[in-house]
Amino acid sequence: MTHFLTSIFLISGRGTGVVAGLPPAVNVVFLALSCGLLIAGIIIFQKRRAWLTHSQVTQGKVVDYYKRFERHDHSGMFPMYFPIVTFQANGKQFVTEANKGTQDVHIGDEIPVRYNEENPEDSVLGSNNIPGLQPGVFLVFGTLLLSISIVLMALK
Repeated sequence: MTHFLTSIFLISGRGTGVVAGLPPAVNVVFLALSCGLLIAGIIIFQKRRAWLTHSQVTQGKVVDYYKRFERHDHSGMFPMYFPIVTFQANGKQFVTEANKGTQDVHIGDEIPVRYNEENPEDSVLGSNNIPGLQPGVFLVFGTLLLSISIVLMALK
């Protein structure tokens, strides 16, 4: 009868003995992932800060725009406008497009443009925007995984 119950427990996926906890490899994986995310977040943060220090703000002029609708806007009542802006930098004219839509834009409007002094093609609309990934996501998830790995190591 005991052999029969043991085979049922094995089939059902339930352990028959004392559970020893998570294998050390799980702790190592969590620790490695958390360190990788934290390092990536710090590197992205430093690159964004360096880009910000080597950038200038100028005024650009809206020359055209894309009109798009969100997927859930089936009636087409709330369009989003993505302006195309020209600006002057280092004696040359450059064109940049918006990554985020706005509700109200007109051709001829002036919009602030932040651009990299060394490469003006590297630009974004708005005086406070910075291109690239947000480091906060990496830092939050890295800290979360690091705390989970510390708790898992403390439970052993």
